[in-house]
Amino acid sequence: MKFKDFKKSSIYIIPNLPSKEMKRYKLSLWRLIGYLTAYSVSLILIVFLLFTFSPLRKAIFWVDNPQIAQQRQKIAKLETQVVLLTKELGKVAKLDRRLKYAIILAGTDSLDSSAAIYDTLKSEKIKNKMDGGSILFVAEKFFKKFFQADQKENGFFLISPVKKTLIIKEFEPKESHFGIDFAVKPNTEIYSPASGYVIFSGFTALDGNILIIEHKNNFRTVLKHCNILLKKSGDKVYQGELVALSGNSGVNTSGPHLHLELWHGDKILNPREYLIK
Repeated sequence: MKFKDFKKSSIYIIPNLPSKEMKRYKLSLWRLIGYLTAYSVSLILIVFLLFTFSPLRKAIFWVDNPQIAQQRQKIAKLETQVVLLTKELGKVAKLDRRLKYAIILAGTDSLDSSAAIYDTLKSEKIKNKMDGGSILFVAEKFFKKFFQADQKENGFFLISPVKKTLIIKEFEPKESHFGIDFAVKPNTEIYSPASGYVIFSGFTALDGNILIIEHKNNFRTVLKHCNILLKKSGDKVYQGELVALSGNSGVNTSGPHLHLELWHGDKILNPREYLIK
């Protein structure tokens, strides 16, 4: 058959219907090709529109793709890390605000205790605080009831931050001396007077290297004029733990000694009254 004759050929369509009358449809080859082409184009267009502008477009990702699954896992992990990082940044920002005022507070031994600056250092309760870590912890529990009567602040007491030394200057708030001074040689070991958290560890021009430790029940101790600080801000320390070495740092000192202050909220206290004899 020649191609010319093939183009002139026709196709008959006879539906097999259970009826008496039989009809047949005559279609030329070119018309049939045209119908099929139009149908295919229309079908492709409809499918494209459905997967582009309808929720069916998500069905493309139903096919299990290892790379896509791996990316989803990475995204989920990153979201978790972002949440944790946001919480940690919130804690750091809160601590930074308090440390800023702690630096101002640590600038002098003789700042007025009624100054508004102390209100900024009122501590928040630290959850899950744990005390102890040494034999001093056991001693604290054993002797607590004996100190309860004289010291009304929930049995809180201090141990001497230095060993075998004398107090060379007493607590004299009327003379703007808000702590007690221990006579010590340079590089004498300094121990934490009570368990707590270091909220400031650094250098100030007037008082040199200082540590501010926050304890339970809103107590706070300040150790000034150190030579070397062995703890940094945020560290947990235990009563009797080595935290620094003594010195003569800062302008506000006339010789090697350790200055110890005790605060309860914004109230200055005499550390000697809380020291174990």
